[in-house]
Amino acid sequence: MIRSYLLVAVWALITTAIALPTPGRPLPTGGDDEALPAAVQLVRRREGGSTLVSGVAALSNHTILTARHCVTDAGELIVLYPDGQSARITRVTDCAETDVVALTSERDWGFFLEPVNPGILEIDDILRVVRCTNSGGLEVSEGRISGQDSHDDPSGLIGTAQVSPGWSGSAAVDSSGRLIGVAVASWSGSGNETGVAVVRVSTLDLPSRKTVSWADWKAGRPATSAEYSRLVSDSVQSFIQGDYEGQFRQSLQALLLQDDHQVAFTTLLLASMKLGKNSRFSETFERALAKWPNSKPLLMYAGRARAESQSWEAAAGFFERARAVQDGPVVRFWLGYVSEANDRAKAIDWFSRSLDLDPGFGFAYQSLYRMARPEVAGDEATLALLHRADSLVHVIAFHHIEAVIRILVRAGHVEEARRAVEKMRDQRPYAAARLLVVFPVLRPPE
Repeated sequence: MIRSYLLVAVWALITTAIALPTPGRPLPTGGDDEALPAAVQLVRRREGGSTLVSGVAALSNHTILTARHCVTDAGELIVLYPDGQSARITRVTDCAETDVVALTSERDWGFFLEPVNPGILEIDDILRVVRCTNSGGLEVSEGRISGQDSHDDPSGLIGTAQVSPGWSGSAAVDSSGRLIGVAVASWSGSGNETGVAVVRVSTLDLPSRKTVSWADWKAGRPATSAEYSRLVSDSVQSFIQGDYEGQFRQSLQALLLQDDHQVAFTTLLLASMKLGKNSRFSETFERALAKWPNSKPLLMYAGRARAESQSWEAAAGFFERARAVQDGPVVRFWLGYVSEANDRAKAIDWFSRSLDLDPGFGFAYQSLYRMARPEVAGDEATLALLHRADSLVHVIAFHHIEAVIRILVRAGHVEEARRAVEKMRDQRPYAAARLLVVFPVLRPPE
């Protein structure tokens, strides 16, 4: 999957007052219209003018969520509410690894969305990206949840809703208007499949993160020049047009000289390599890694590149370095992947440790049930799945759940599998019903 940061569109600063229900409580779940008072815009003031960025009021009366890359170069942020009023941003909780920031507004705005229970999300569920338009109305792009990406931290989902420049930071809601997360990027898969990348708000763990004043956060960011912005724009346009050798490569080389703009450069570089341009950019990549030896995205890609060539020891070295920078379920998953060829027990341990951090990470389950030998008594992979049976309610893709239950049934752990299905009845009734059809042995005794 190619993940490309959305370019923020320039919009006229127009707001229209609209009739709103009485504030002071979380929004009820009744469809897209309920998201209207929670869909806001942010005026991003910076050198050279102002633009509008999408955001969503969520979690509390003062909290606004948006895409981090949309506001990192802002000198000042002003929230525009649907009633035509505005307020300053005073504090920031940074979730940099997910490309989301939680902003604290000085206004006590009474309408906000609560997050959907992540345990009820499934592949093919409705996913709608919702944003406030300049006229005060609501614009919606609808698609379906299509999965997770093993190359990114599993805080994200990918969906088939179509988005265009200006949608970054918008709310992603389910069919009942409950908040799934924040749209942060467009994506494209194999063939002509395209859609949106969404960071699940339930994975942000905001209470454990440091909150700083807007002034302190702004002071801690690198300065952004007009020349840098132009280079990013030129690179993205060239990349979209398929010009990987001309302006795109020139812009990459120029961006490499910008000491403090690692994120955008890394995104563009990895996108080029994902298209199979590895050999053409290998020299640039090595220079980038030398410049930013502690860049987790670069280290992760270096590890994956070594894994693709089956250089397992070298790959593990890069993944260990990435984990030292920032631990997470995905880096543990890849450590399991590169261990599998030479040390089965170590691989199973890493996959299990990945699930310690994200009990719904489908790719770790996939590796465990692929390695499982249910006919062998005491098989480590089967026991690891047995240990995780109660966590299957958090797995989004039904085929992962079905495969794990199949392994447990084949291994004779019928009672444990039955308890796992029973636990799903409240949060995942449809999935539980499907499992009872596929595995009649799990039906309760009459």
